[in-house]
Amino acid sequence: MDNNLLKQKLEEFALMMLDKYFEKPKDNQYWRQQLKITFETDFIIRFGNLYPYGGKRVRIEWDSNLIFNLTTYHLSKESEEGIKEAFNNFIEDLIKEKPKN
Repeated sequence: MDNNLLKQKLEEFALMMLDKYFEKPKDNQYWRQQLKITFETDFIIRFGNLYPYGGKRVRIEWDSNLIFNLTTYHLSKESEEGIKEAFNNFIEDLIKEKPKN
Protein backbone atom coordinates (compact mmCIF):
# COMPACT_ATOMS: atom_id res chain seq x y z
CA MET A 1 0.00 0.00 0.00
CA ASP A 2 1.20 3.47 -0.87
CA ASN A 3 2.45 5.20 2.29
CA ASN A 4 0.74 8.49 1.41
CA LEU A 5 -2.61 6.70 1.11
CA LEU A 6 -1.94 4.93 4.41
CA LYS A 7 -1.11 8.26 6.09
CA GLN A 8 -4.39 9.69 4.81
CA LYS A 9 -6.33 6.71 6.20
CA LEU A 10 -4.53 6.97 9.55
CA GLU A 11 -5.35 10.67 9.72
CA GLU A 12 -9.03 9.83 9.12
CA PHE A 13 -8.81 7.21 11.89
CA ALA A 14 -7.22 9.77 14.22
CA LEU A 15 -10.02 12.27 13.53
CA MET A 16 -12.64 9.64 14.41
CA MET A 17 -10.82 8.75 17.64
CA LEU A 18 -10.41 12.41 18.63
CA ASP A 19 -14.11 12.94 18.12
CA LYS A 20 -15.09 9.87 20.13
CA TYR A 21 -12.55 9.62 22.98
CA PHE A 22 -11.07 13.07 23.61
CA GLU A 23 -12.68 15.98 25.42
CA LYS A 24 -13.33 18.96 23.19
CA PRO A 25 -11.59 22.24 24.11
CA LYS A 26 -13.83 24.58 26.08
CA ASP A 27 -12.00 27.68 24.89
CA ASN A 28 -9.12 28.46 22.54
CA GLN A 29 -7.24 30.10 25.43
CA TYR A 30 -6.69 26.74 27.11
CA TRP A 31 -3.81 25.47 25.01
CA ARG A 32 -3.48 22.25 27.02
CA GLN A 33 -6.94 21.21 25.88
CA GLN A 34 -6.25 21.70 22.18
CA LEU A 35 -6.41 18.57 20.06
CA LYS A 36 -3.91 18.01 17.27
CA ILE A 37 -2.81 15.44 14.74
CA THR A 38 0.83 15.47 13.68
CA PHE A 39 3.14 13.26 11.67
CA GLU A 40 6.54 13.02 13.38
CA THR A 41 7.96 11.16 10.38
CA ASP A 42 6.55 9.36 7.34
CA PHE A 43 5.96 6.39 9.65
CA ILE A 44 4.75 7.94 12.93
CA ILE A 45 1.48 9.75 13.65
CA ARG A 46 0.51 11.30 16.99
CA PHE A 47 -2.86 12.66 18.02
CA GLY A 48 -4.56 14.00 21.12
CA ASN A 49 -3.48 16.71 23.56
CA LEU A 50 0.11 16.95 22.36
CA TYR A 51 1.65 19.11 25.05
CA PRO A 52 4.79 17.71 26.73
CA TYR A 53 4.70 15.71 29.95
CA GLY A 54 1.11 14.84 30.57
CA GLY A 55 -1.06 15.20 27.50
CA LYS A 56 -3.56 12.49 26.67
CA ARG A 57 -2.38 11.15 23.35
CA VAL A 58 -1.91 8.22 21.00
CA ARG A 59 1.15 7.36 18.93
CA ILE A 60 1.05 4.94 16.01
CA GLU A 61 4.22 3.70 14.33
CA TRP A 62 4.45 1.45 11.29
CA ASP A 63 6.95 0.19 8.77
CA SER A 64 6.89 -0.64 5.06
CA ASN A 65 5.75 -4.19 5.87
CA LEU A 66 2.64 -2.77 7.59
CA ILE A 67 3.76 -3.82 11.05
CA PHE A 68 2.01 -1.43 13.46
CA ASN A 69 2.64 -0.36 17.04
CA LEU A 70 0.04 1.69 18.94
CA THR A 71 0.97 3.36 22.23
CA THR A 72 -1.39 5.38 24.42
CA TYR A 73 -0.46 7.94 27.08
CA HIS A 74 -2.55 9.08 30.06
CA LEU A 75 -5.90 7.79 28.76
CA SER A 76 -8.61 6.16 30.85
CA LYS A 77 -8.78 2.39 30.64
CA GLU A 78 -12.10 2.61 28.76
CA SER A 79 -10.70 5.04 26.19
CA GLU A 80 -7.52 3.02 25.75
CA GLU A 81 -9.43 -0.21 25.21
CA GLY A 82 -11.88 1.47 22.82
CA ILE A 83 -9.10 2.98 20.71
CA LYS A 84 -7.16 -0.30 20.61
CA GLU A 85 -10.27 -2.23 19.54
CA ALA A 86 -11.09 0.36 16.87
CA PHE A 87 -7.46 0.23 15.66
CA ASN A 88 -7.53 -3.56 15.40
CA ASN A 89 -10.70 -3.30 13.28
CA PHE A 90 -9.07 -0.57 11.19
CA ILE A 91 -6.04 -2.81 10.52
CA GLU A 92 -8.25 -5.79 9.62
CA ASP A 93 -10.11 -3.61 7.11
CA LEU A 94 -6.79 -2.34 5.69
CA ILE A 95 -5.55 -5.89 5.17
CA LYS A 96 -8.79 -6.85 3.41
CA GLU A 97 -8.48 -3.98 0.93
CA LYS A 98 -4.71 -4.31 0.41
CA PRO A 99 -4.10 -5.26 -3.23
CA LYS A 100 -2.45 -8.61 -3.73
CA ASN A 101 0.73 -8.63 -5.83
